Amino acid sequence: MNKKNITDKEYWKLYYQNTDIDKNRVIEICSIYNKYFKIFINNSSGNNKKIIEIGGYPGRYLAFLAAQYNLIPNSLDFIDDDMKITDSFNLFGIKKYKILKEDINTFNSLNKYDLVFSNGFIEHFLDFEIKLDQHASLCNKNGTIMIMIPNKKYLRKYYGYLCDNANLKKHNLKSMNLKVFREFSERNNLKILSLGYFGGFPFEVHQDLNFLQKILFKYTRIIFKYYLNPIIKRYPNKFLSSTIIGIFKK
Repeated sequence: MNKKNITDKEYWKLYYQNTDIDKNRVIEICSIYNKYFKIFINNSSGNNKKIIEIGGYPGRYLAFLAAQYNLIPNSLDFIDDDMKITDSFNLFGIKKYKILKEDINTFNSLNKYDLVFSNGFIEHFLDFEIKLDQHASLCNKNGTIMIMIPNKKYLRKYYGYLCDNANLKKHNLKSMNLKVFREFSERNNLKILSLGYFGGFPFEVHQDLNFLQKILFKYTRIIFKYYLNPIIKRYPNKFLSSTIIGIFKK
């Protein structure tokens, strides 16, 4: 594993190996961000827009965006098995696409894109500021950039220590701050179109639980899913919300 990375290829292959691809489920998951996707897409100039997803494996968000907005998709990821990405494109009937099997740590391209997207990517690196700047370097003039990362700080951090510690360690919590994204926009002379928190409290975990952890998970799930998350989603905040979303114009 590259010393700059917190995760490796095997981690991601294992993470997605048992996940079935169902078109309706992909649409359901992705469409909750439609408000932000419209800002992202509509503020980029030109026709026949090319989009690149950095960290594109397994390709579901990219396929959804390409199909929904008639984009030409490009997937950049260091995983050499592109079957899941191809399956995602096939699911949405996308015939024209490019899969770039490249490591972001060594990737160097003269190509620019109208739309640059990543979801759950930069927080898996120690040098996340450099990874953010690479988004800007791949973006055309008058293009737009959209970055989504989980928010595992504050209450979610302590919940993670208790019920989701292995997964928590795969994330760089220093990246999960709006200041990081404001500084990114300033370094790269970008206009902030939207920046803030989104979603309810993320109570789901990624590990087997012991008896006490199961009790904590059960009651956390009940409290947030049925009582608090409807309120949190209306009033997203850094203490409880699941996601940070930033959209920038070059």
